[in-house]
Amino acid sequence: MKCFKCEAEIPGDSRFCLSCGEKLQNYNKKNVQSLLENNRKKFDYLLFSFVFINIIMGFVLAIIIVVLLI
Repeated sequence: MKCFKCEAEIPGDSRFCLSCGEKLQNYNKKNVQSLLENNRKKFDYLLFSFVFINIIMGFVLAIIIVVLLI
């Protein structure tokens, strides 16, 4: 069985995740879908932020190189 919060492998008879401490007994399909949706939104935000910051850094580096060559 996997923890729905951190996706760590846990024994089937556990009441708490050994990795993150999440309580495991009160999950139903609606709660699981909600957690997966929230994790997906966080991942998408972090990925967008990473790409955006790298694009900005590329522009800044290009400007610095152009200024140094002039």
